[in-house]
Amino acid sequence: MANYKRISGLFHSVCNDGRNNIARHEVHHCEGLSQAIHKTIFTGLAFLLIFALAGCPSGGRNDSKSTELEIDNTSLMNEYLDVLKSNKPFCLINRNLTHDSKEGKNILLSEWLEESNLEIVQFTIIDFEGNSTPEVIIELSFHGDRIVFYDVGGKIYAAEFTFRGMTEIKKDGTFTGSSGAASSNISKLQFTNGITEILLGYSDLIYENNEPYEVYYINNEKVSEDEYSTFVKKNFEKEDTEWYSYSKDTFEPDFTKAWKITDNSNK
Repeated sequence: MANYKRISGLFHSVCNDGRNNIARHEVHHCEGLSQAIHKTIFTGLAFLLIFALAGCPSGGRNDSKSTELEIDNTSLMNEYLDVLKSNKPFCLINRNLTHDSKEGKNILLSEWLEESNLEIVQFTIIDFEGNSTPEVIIELSFHGDRIVFYDVGGKIYAAEFTFRGMTEIKKDGTFTGSSGAASSNISKLQFTNGITEILLGYSDLIYENNEPYEVYYINNEKVSEDEYSTFVKKNFEKEDTEWYSYSKDTFEPDFTKAWKITDNSNK
């Protein structure tokens, strides 16, 4: 009986040692497997990060957006061409009217020029709002007055400016206007619901106690004469928009070339 207990105890000891060895082996196996999985996941994430960084455009620019703008502007160019070649009417509105006003006049350009006894002298293409959607200006034979053509929802509108009301037109869309010897302004245009002239700075002549004196404003804040003079000088030094002579025989290729130059410079 004593021998049986010794043998039984030895048997249990061997079994316990075996189970402990097996358990230790399983722990080591699991630890090795876990390390391998972690290593694989880390390597995979590293490759994904490198791939993502390689695919990001420089500076965060969305190249697909540029392509979309180019397609849209090509369509818009053809709309302007149809209007300027009198294949399609445009809506001539006063600058104090909204686009939904019934007082706008739908007319072909050739008819309006004939009625007004005017001719086109030159044209330019410019992006007044800085939104990569160009507008077109034609200069007329009468005192250099200008017509600004712009697109709203696929319809071409236009508004007239006197020569003194729109001079020194810059590539960034700013221009100079004047309504008198002591009244001048530097402005931009906006085409939200009608055509709106945004005064960036202006001078005016006012009277106080029957005495005239000039006042100066920049962004609707009163400034000194020196500050206003500096503002005007900086705007004057900006690059002028490029004008193209108008010829009925070569207008379409000239316009297409000018459009592409302006369109590409806006992107």
